[in-house]
Amino acid sequence: MQVENWALSAFAGAVQAISKAETLSDVLSAICTAITTNTPFMLAWIGLAIDDEEKTVRNLGCAGEAEGYLRGVTISWDENSPYGRGPTGICLRSQTVQILSDAAIDQHFSPWLEKASQFGLRSSLSVPLKHPDGRAALVIYSREPNAFSQHVLPVFESLAVEIANGIEKLTLSHKLEHERLERAASQKQLDEALYQTIRALALTLESRDPYTAGHEERVADIACAIAQRLGWEPFRIQGLRLAALVHDIGKIAVPSEILTKPSRLNPAEMALIREHPETGYRILKDIPFPWPIARIVREHHEKIDGSGYPQGLKGNEILEESRILAIADIMESMASFRPYRPALGINAALREIRLGAGSQLDASIVDLCETMQLENPDVFMQR
Repeated sequence: MQVENWALSAFAGAVQAISKAETLSDVLSAICTAITTNTPFMLAWIGLAIDDEEKTVRNLGCAGEAEGYLRGVTISWDENSPYGRGPTGICLRSQTVQILSDAAIDQHFSPWLEKASQFGLRSSLSVPLKHPDGRAALVIYSREPNAFSQHVLPVFESLAVEIANGIEKLTLSHKLEHERLERAASQKQLDEALYQTIRALALTLESRDPYTAGHEERVADIACAIAQRLGWEPFRIQGLRLAALVHDIGKIAVPSEILTKPSRLNPAEMALIREHPETGYRILKDIPFPWPIARIVREHHEKIDGSGYPQGLKGNEILEESRILAIADIMESMASFRPYRPALGINAALREIRLGAGSQLDASIVDLCETMQLENPDVFMQR
């Protein structure tokens, strides 16, 4: 009865160890520790059958006061080797439970008897164990002969099942985590490739208009700073940044002499410029972005009161991304140098958007921009 209680105690401790461990090596070591803590079991270890020429057995984890017994010993699962005819080798080979009643009188244990005697090992139990890398066995030693009777076998057989389940769950968990990390790395590469592609489009436009070089990047920075303050999630902010980087891509269809004209545009030239949101939409609409980038580009000159272009949208008909981009575009344009005027600075830009708040521009976003500037005068500085 006492041995059965010890076996149940070992079972309970091992199951608890399985539930807490985070790595496979931790699981196996914790199981062996649980089996040999506050019990008469002097050594517990888990051996894996290696399919090499010598058919060696690898120690995957062990614990107990007789742990030193395993150092330097040769154990095999080759039936033609004297080191493979002990209980562990037979267990691994046949996948059946093996009981060593008394090491002193079992002739098959003779290769290990001298060292076992030094550590006081007299009996053992070897239980087959499922392992993702092949055949394995849980081996437990006691200082007492005949310590493992048929009465305690069901406990340790159940323990072997729990260990196998724990190993399987942990292995699956690690596999899923590895796959998640691989997907995240792949997504990061795709995101970077997408960003560089978008940036290349923006640079293509900038090459035609050197006076606005960096405009898209600065507009993106301002827009994203506003979105971050609004508490947007990173994925949504990423879409806004990409849209900002190509918001003027439609100007690719505008002659360079108009883009770089050092004076005010005439009505015909202005009409041509006003086509760029629709042109940009047509360029981008068939690209399967996970964000509404083409729509944002199309709407970035729409006004709250419907006076904008190209569709004359009003209020909430305009995406929030587009409303933010409209304000960021005005702020950057006014704060920066243009061929027909010097840079006016961020304070002039803030005064300009205040004039349009509630009529042409989203008043809540204008209010937020003013608050951000008061809290941190450098928040909208050019980079």
